Amino acid sequence: RALCFGTELGGTPAGAAAAAAAVEGVPVGAIDWRRDSPLCAGLDLAELRVDRAFPTTVPPGEPFLFGEIGGEPVPLAVLVQGANASSLHFGFRLADSNLPLLPAFPQLLRRAFVGSHGAAALPQVLTSAPPAGEQDLRRRGELAADRPLPDFGTAPVRLGPWLMLAGALLLALRLLVR
Repeated sequence: RALCFGTELGGTPAGAAAAAAAVEGVPVGAIDWRRDSPLCAGLDLAELRVDRAFPTTVPPGEPFLFGEIGGEPVPLAVLVQGANASSLHFGFRLADSNLPLLPAFPQLLRRAFVGSHGAAALPQVLTSAPPAGEQDLRRRGELAADRPLPDFGTAPVRLGPWLMLAGALLLALRLLVR
């Protein structure tokens, strides 16, 4: 299980050009994402900006985020599924993007965490039964039938005459204070 931003898990890129690109990064144009991916479904990444990317650090896997580099769409983020674990690899550093500032970032991390840990990531409630006279709101199916609610509000109060009187008193007070 791993979450990588602009880094590789072991190994180095081959060749001088790849090594230079891995150090300096390459500029990224338009960003797009797979809206049907379990990680990105329902997330808005339209405001995502990536200044520099390191596409050589992205291993083979299921791409879900793409960037335009040299006029071609290049995977910027992939999900690598293993037999016992999965990992998420981004081809850019967090410092080179505004991803941590987007509202979708925590949800993306949560989905990656749940996806890599499976059922072990689900919350477990370890509380005792509620005190006598109270009810556990999480157990909706076992609650008694709904009871009628009391009427809300009271009879309307006419405030107009009172506000007019208060205004007249304030005007009189103003005349006296001068």
